[in-house]
Amino acid sequence: MARWKHYKRTNVAEMRPYQPGEDLTGISVSDVDDPEKDQGMIARNPLNHTDQWYVARKYFEDNFEPTDTARNLESAQRRERKLLRGLENYFLVWADALATSEPHLARRMREEASDICALLDKHEEDE
Repeated sequence: MARWKHYKRTNVAEMRPYQPGEDLTGISVSDVDDPEKDQGMIARNPLNHTDQWYVARKYFEDNFEPTDTARNLESAQRRERKLLRGLENYFLVWADALATSEPHLARRMREEASDICALLDKHEEDE
């Protein structure tokens, strides 16, 4: 058998949290791992998304951290949600103001607010 050597990673890993009860068909899991109790991460090959494996929580915590890109994306998503909530509120305030004098505009403003609310819900589902 060849000797073990130390190697340093040269690329970014793509991972997501394991979801309790998730079907792990097609995801490699070591016999010593228990995803249901451990709640680790699912990793994937960035060039072959069907190549996936389970990463134990402790190993993940000891060896990985979010990249600046991931942190920047999360920050941008938080700003986007805040702006969309503000825009939703803006439409609702104007809808109330126009309710008696311009009912058709008020209705349109409420529809826009509803569309924004649906967009926010979709964003939250995707995360």
